[in-house]
Amino acid sequence: MRIIKMNNKDEFGTREQLDHYFDNELLNRDIVGRFNMTESKIALNGPKALFRGEMLLFTWSTELVRIGRSGSEQILSSDGYEKTGTGILRKYPSYFVIDMDALRKPKRRMFQADLDEQLSKLVGKKINTGVQGWNHIDELEAVEDWFEQL
Repeated sequence: MRIIKMNNKDEFGTREQLDHYFDNELLNRDIVGRFNMTESKIALNGPKALFRGEMLLFTWSTELVRIGRSGSEQILSSDGYEKTGTGILRKYPSYFVIDMDALRKPKRRMFQADLDEQLSKLVGKKINTGVQGWNHIDELEAVEDWFEQL
C-alpha cells in the first residue's frame, strides 16, 4: 500500500484543482490515468517498488481524498513535463498508471491522524503518514480488508 500526499502548495492550491485533476485530467490523458512522479519518490526495484494492483491512498491537506489501485509499475519517462494546477511547468521523470475503474472517493471523511492510528493498529508498529509523500505499508491481509471498507 502507498499513501501519496498530494502537494497543496504548488501543484493543487485548492480542492477544486485537485478534484479537477482526478475527475477530468487523468481521464483525458494520452495514457488514461497517467500519474506523473517527481524524482526519487519510490524505489524502482525491490520489495518497496510500486507494483500493478497496489493499494493507493491519496491525501491532500491531511484529508484522505481518493482510494484506488495502481494499474502499472513505475515507468521511466523522458516526456514527463506538465504544468501543475498552479501553472508551474515541472519535469516528472517517471510515472505510473492509476486504474481509473478502481479510483473512488472514500465512503466517509478521514484524516491522516485517523490513517496513522488505524494502520498502526493493523501492522503493529507506529505509522506516521505526515512525514513523507510516498509512505509504503506492507500489504497484509488485515490491511487489504481494511482498505476494502474505506
